[in-house]
Amino acid sequence: VMDYEGVKDGVPFEGGSAKGYELALGSHTFIPGFEEQVVGMKAGEEKTIDLTFPEDYHAKDLAGQPVQFKVKCVEVKEKKVPAIDDEFAKDVSEFDTLADYRADVEKRLNEQAKNAAENERTDKLIEKVCANATVEIPQPMIERQIDQHINEMAMRMSYQGLKLDDFLKYTGQTMEQLRAGYAENAKKQVLAEVVLDAIRTAENLDATEEEVDAEIAKYAESAEKSAEDIKKTLSDSDMEYFKELVKTQKAID
Repeated sequence: VMDYEGVKDGVPFEGGSAKGYELALGSHTFIPGFEEQVVGMKAGEEKTIDLTFPEDYHAKDLAGQPVQFKVKCVEVKEKKVPAIDDEFAKDVSEFDTLADYRADVEKRLNEQAKNAAENERTDKLIEKVCANATVEIPQPMIERQIDQHINEMAMRMSYQGLKLDDFLKYTGQTMEQLRAGYAENAKKQVLAEVVLDAIRTAENLDATEEEVDAEIAKYAESAEKSAEDIKKTLSDSDMEYFKELVKTQKAID
């Protein structure tokens, strides 16, 4: 835990100072050479470190420039981790043995890797199909997709106690600039939806009641609820959503 102040030609530079900063040795969160020179410092010790910023540093006024950091070590901590044994497994999981817990972790990691690979394959497939398609996309469809992105972003921020207007102020952006940043991705998503819909229509793809039930069951399992309980809460539009999921998957297949 340290206080530090960075100076260039004897003058403090922006973003170069902090108090009570916790640096984990080995994390390499500072520029090269900094960590190596604070190793061994004791609480209360002070020293001055001479460094040169990397040539490719993002702040152009500091890139390749020699600077000094005045550092005071406030406190030294050591990370202590528990033994990886059966007791650990009982504390952090529903399993009684480390072997069972490890097997469960391996199973979940394999599932994640399989899903990631399948998603990547699907994305590349859709990208290829869209590249071979000739489509006129009305701008209002793109604007609606951008609206959806921004609404989802605002909702995520609200969970963290942030407002979208405040985010724009912090980042120095206007709403027009934020929307422009989403435009290309929104266009790709709309194009994918239009092309997949065309394939569903051309192939006369539909979803049976059994297939929709299976999709709801998968959702229920991820939500750790019964399919019957989930179905009781679904509206007609929700049911249509699951039906569209099945038809889209059939188109991709």
